Amino acid sequence: FNLARLCYQGNGTKRAPEEAVKWFEKAAEKNNDNAQNMLGVIYENGDGVSQDYTQAESWYRKAALNGNEAGLYNLGDLYEQGRGVVKDPDRAARWFHKAALNGFDRAQFKLGTLYYCGDGVEQAPKKALQWFCDAAEQGHPHAKYFLETISPDFTPTPEDLYKKGQYFFEQKEYEEAFLWLKRSARLNYAEAQNSLGLLYDYGKGCDRDPDLAIEWYEKASKQEHAQALFNLGMLYFLGDGIEQDERKAFSCFDRSSKENETRAQVFLGILYENGRGIVQDLPKAVSGYRKAAWQGDAFAQFHLARMYYHGKGVAHDPTQALSWYHKAAEQGYSLAQYNLGRMYLHGEGSLADIEKAINWFMKAADQGHDYAQYSIGKIYFSRDEDDLAQLWFQKSAEQGNHLAQNHLGRLFENRKGRYEEAAQWYQKAAEQGNLQASESLGRMYFIGKGVAKDFEEAAKWYRKSAPIQTEKEWLEDENSGRTDVVWLRKAALQGHARAQNRLAEIYERGTGIPKSHKESLKWYGRAASQGDDFAQFNLARILGATKEALDWLHKAGEQGNLLAQAELGKHYQAEAKDDQSFKWFRLAAEQGHSEAQYHLGLMYRNGRGIAVDFQEAILWLHRSAEQDHLPAIGALQKLEHSLKV
Repeated sequence: FNLARLCYQGNGTKRAPEEAVKWFEKAAEKNNDNAQNMLGVIYENGDGVSQDYTQAESWYRKAALNGNEAGLYNLGDLYEQGRGVVKDPDRAARWFHKAALNGFDRAQFKLGTLYYCGDGVEQAPKKALQWFCDAAEQGHPHAKYFLETISPDFTPTPEDLYKKGQYFFEQKEYEEAFLWLKRSARLNYAEAQNSLGLLYDYGKGCDRDPDLAIEWYEKASKQEHAQALFNLGMLYFLGDGIEQDERKAFSCFDRSSKENETRAQVFLGILYENGRGIVQDLPKAVSGYRKAAWQGDAFAQFHLARMYYHGKGVAHDPTQALSWYHKAAEQGYSLAQYNLGRMYLHGEGSLADIEKAINWFMKAADQGHDYAQYSIGKIYFSRDEDDLAQLWFQKSAEQGNHLAQNHLGRLFENRKGRYEEAAQWYQKAAEQGNLQASESLGRMYFIGKGVAKDFEEAAKWYRKSAPIQTEKEWLEDENSGRTDVVWLRKAALQGHARAQNRLAEIYERGTGIPKSHKESLKWYGRAASQGDDFAQFNLARILGATKEALDWLHKAGEQGNLLAQAELGKHYQAEAKDDQSFKWFRLAAEQGHSEAQYHLGLMYRNGRGIAVDFQEAILWLHRSAEQDHLPAIGALQKLEHSLKV
C-alpha cells in the first residue's frame, strides 16, 4: 500500500498513477480497506485508468463494508450525485451517517447539511446543529462557517441557501455549490436560478447541459434578472449546444440592457452594428457601447474607440478614439493596447511617439498578441537591430503570423545568410497565401538558394505569387466583359487550369453570359482534374453532400486550400469525428480562416479531439475575434468570464 501511495502521489518524484493502480490492487486483494478506497477514488476520477463509476462503486463498497470512513463517505457521495448508481438521497444519508458515527468530519458536516435542509432525512435543526458542532470541533472549515452564518431560528430561507451555494462556489467546490444553489432555485430565488443556470452552462459541478441552463435562466429572466437575461442571450447568440437565434438574443440583451447590465449593452451594440437579429443601426450601436464604456467596461471602451476611429455611427475622431483605447488598454485589454500602439506609431490622435508605441505593443505582446510582436520586430528591423528583430519576429511567427514568417525569411536571407532557415519561413508564410513569400520561395527554388534547385517548384510558387484577378476585376470594364470571356475560353481550351476555374465561376453565376450548371460543372471538373485546388473546392461545393464531393474536398485540403480545410472540419464535426475535425480546423485556422479559428478554440475549450486547454482556446478565439467573427467575440467573452467566476 505504501509503495502504491508513493507512486500515486509522487512525493518529489514523477507521479506514476498506472503503476500505483497495480500496487493498490495487490493490497486491496489482501483486504486493505485504504487501498480499496483509493481504487474507488482512482476509478471515479479516471486517474491512471479509464473513468468507471461502476468500478468506483464496487471498490468504495468493499472499503465501506470493512469500516473505512472515507469509503463510507465516498459511497454516500456517489448515491447523492447519482454517479454509477441510481440517485438515492435516503441511501446516501445512511452511508454518510455511518461515516459520521466513525468520527469522519466531512461526513459529520455533510450529515448536518442534510438535517438542516431535509434532504434524504427528516428536517431536524437540533440534529443539524449537533453534527455541525462535531465537525467544527475537529476543525472542519465549512462547519465553522455554517455555525457563524446560520439563521437564528435555524430555518433555511431561499437567500440563506443561495449564500451557502455561493460560499461553496467561491471555494471552487462546485458540486457542493450545485446542491445548495439547486435547493434555493427550486424555491424561486432568482439569484440562485441564474447561478444554477451558469453551472449547467459552464459544466461546473455537473455535466454541461445548455437546455437545463436555458430552463433556469428563463425562470430567473421572468423576474427580470439582468444577468440571467444576458446569459440567456449569449446562449442564443452563440448557438452553443442549442439552435442559434439572434432575434431571441437581441430581445434578451435589450431587456438586460434596460436593467443596466453592461455586458448586455455591449452585445446590443454588436448586434446593432452588424445588423444581426435587428436592422443595422450604427448610432444605436455607438449608444450601447458608450453606456457600458462610461461604466468602465474595457470591452465596451475598445468598441467605442473603434467606432470613433472608423467614423461608424459617429463622426471620425482620432482624438476620442485614442482616449477610449487608452481607457481600455490601461485595464489590460490587449486588442486596445495593440491599436493604441499603432495610433502612436502613425501619429493618429496625437503626435507620433515611437517609444509610446513600443511600450503599448510590448504590453499587448506580453499577452501573446502576435501582431503586436510582429510590429515590435518591424521597428527593430527598421533600426537594423537584427537580433531583437529576430526575437520578436520569431515569437509572432511561431504563433502562425504569416507577415512575421515572411519578414523572418527576409531577415535570415538578406542579413544573416541563413538561407535554409529563410526558405523554411518563406514556405510557412507562402502556405498561408503570403504573395511576397511565395515570390521569394519561387526565386530560391529557381536559383537553388537554401533549397535544391527545382524549376517545377519554382514555377508553382511563382504562379501562386501572381495576384489573381477577381471576378469583380473582370467585370469592371463594361465594354470588355464579353471579350474577357472569349479570352478565358481560349485559355481554358488550351488547358490553363486557373482559366478553366474562372470560366466555370462565370457560368455558375451567369455574369456576362447565360447561367449554365452543365458548363460550370464541366470546367470545374477539368480544372480540378489538373490539380487546381480552387477548382477542386468549387467542384465539391456544387456537388453537395456526396462522396465525390468529399473526395474533392480532401484533394483540395491536402493541397492547403483553407476553404476546403474548413469545410472538412465542419463535415467531420457533424459526424462527431473529433480527431479529424480538429486536424482540418487546425490547418485552416493556421492559415487565418476566422471560422476555423473559432471552432478550433471551442474544441480546445471543450476537450473535443484534444485535451482541454483554456490558454489555447483563448488564443484561437482571440485570433478569430480580431477578424470580427461575431461568435468568436461572444465565445471569448464567455470563456474569459467563466475562468474568473
